[in-house]
Amino acid sequence: MAESSTITRDQTDALAKLAEIPPEGSEERLFWLEAAEQHGFEPTFGGEQIPEYDPPAYFATEDEVLKLLSEARKQGQRDVLAAPPPHVPGLVLPRELTPEVRDVLSIMCFEAGPIAHAFRQAGRAEIKTRAEDEQAFVLHWLLTIALEHGAEWRKHAGDVLEVVIVEAKAAVAARKEALATGGARG
Repeated sequence: MAESSTITRDQTDALAKLAEIPPEGSEERLFWLEAAEQHGFEPTFGGEQIPEYDPPAYFATEDEVLKLLSEARKQGQRDVLAAPPPHVPGLVLPRELTPEVRDVLSIMCFEAGPIAHAFRQAGRAEIKTRAEDEQAFVLHWLLTIALEHGAEWRKHAGDVLEVVIVEAKAAVAARKEALATGGARG
């Protein structure tokens, strides 16, 4: 099953720690300052005359650079926290053909049709009345069950299908009743 992409409180705290200005003399602080210089920031001590450069350089005190980098990290955290979780499939098709996947993918169109009809009649799925669409629906439904339950897929599919068939029969009977009573009145 796919892992949750929810960010926990511990992860949020860890992200906040990343945005703190590193302590003086630390490797992280030196890395931040070197990165700033590589991106065109020139260290100043405030108050000096800033020469014109082509291309322009950015002048800032060490504290300003550190605050800027801290704010950039905080914004990055906000972006990460606000971003929708990435799509992670809940089931993964194996590279090797397993017996269960082979069995499902071997279902013929004429075998899939009655199953699709039951789902349609029960109101559980909107499936076009083309054989290809019916087969695609059934193969997809059974494949997800096979991937989730392995060798026990037939039992799980059968359990669901029994309920679907009962619902389909009830829906068909209700439609027949409605037609019969509607026709008798009119």
